[in-house]
Amino acid sequence: MTVLVAMVATAVMIGLATGLAGVWLVLRRQAMLADAISHAVLPGLVVGSLALAFAPMLGGFIGAVAAGLATVAGVEWLRHRRQVAADAAIGFVFPVLFALGVVLVSGLVPNVHLDADAVLYGELALAPQTPLIFAGYEWGPEPLWVGALVLLANIAFALKFGAEWRAMTFDPVQPAMDPRRRQVIERVSLFVVASSVVAAFSAVGAVMAVALMVVPAAVMSLASRRWAVVLVGAPLLGATTAGVGTWVSWNPDWSPSGTIILVLAVVFFGALLFTPESGIWAAARRRLRQKGLVQGSALVVHLATHANTEREAYESQWGHLITELGWKPAEARRAVRAAVGQGWIMDGPQLRLTPDGQALAESLTMPARRTIAS
Repeated sequence: MTVLVAMVATAVMIGLATGLAGVWLVLRRQAMLADAISHAVLPGLVVGSLALAFAPMLGGFIGAVAAGLATVAGVEWLRHRRQVAADAAIGFVFPVLFALGVVLVSGLVPNVHLDADAVLYGELALAPQTPLIFAGYEWGPEPLWVGALVLLANIAFALKFGAEWRAMTFDPVQPAMDPRRRQVIERVSLFVVASSVVAAFSAVGAVMAVALMVVPAAVMSLASRRWAVVLVGAPLLGATTAGVGTWVSWNPDWSPSGTIILVLAVVFFGALLFTPESGIWAAARRRLRQKGLVQGSALVVHLATHANTEREAYESQWGHLITELGWKPAEARRAVRAAVGQGWIMDGPQLRLTPDGQALAESLTMPARRTIAS
């Protein structure tokens, strides 16, 4: 396995695992927990590695997951005290645990240099240098297999608890659900989230772990309101962006993690601008269409007011609409286009109402007529 292939495979696997786990956080508006966990795993890594000196990788993973769960428990404990808001609790817990990790590294492992860049941004290029050796054979990068195990855990959670988790998320009351069952589901979901963050942290660092967990799920929630689409699309998008970013970074010798984050940013802003239902462009088009319909309705009333009068020909001319109604040329064109599109008027040198337009004018002016009559 070449270095590039190993890096891309590892990035894709981490993208799949974190993309699926991110759904559990983003849809419950707990995205910043990923940031807290990714920074707070350091003391768990240190303690776990030292406790299981014969298997430091396994010990570090177990310790990091435990630290992640401790982070969540600490945040929830402070939040339920009601004196501390959720964001303030996160802002307090993870710096304390991160600082504890730094102190443990400098105190217990004094000969180890703590590289802040490696902790924050990771170094995906090191993944091929840590192969998994089993039965005398190399089976590829160790982070690749860690990501695969975490992905399986996420898939198992989705198959076992996905429907109940969705019900808890979108209908928080759920009086029919056993409180103990709810508690089990919440704890298991936090475990798979913490495992996913740790798997990503070991390969790509803290910042990258947060980006891969939050952005794909956020993009898919913008693109679709269907649960199945978000659940399947988020990991696929995470894997695609991670693989593309790693491949793009190879020839210019850019930072893989930085390139992946930039690819995620492009995808996110693309979704923010161009998603059919909730994108900025779609919203702007809906506002313009609505404005055109309102102006088209005003045009219909204007034409109906002067229908069958001596000024009908003059009042229905394009130039007069601009001066009479105070519209700009673009607004006049939009109003006419909307009214023609709705079948309210017939376009031409002289605008004329259709039967549908006459019916609309009557329905719009009827309340005013009743008020005058009364």
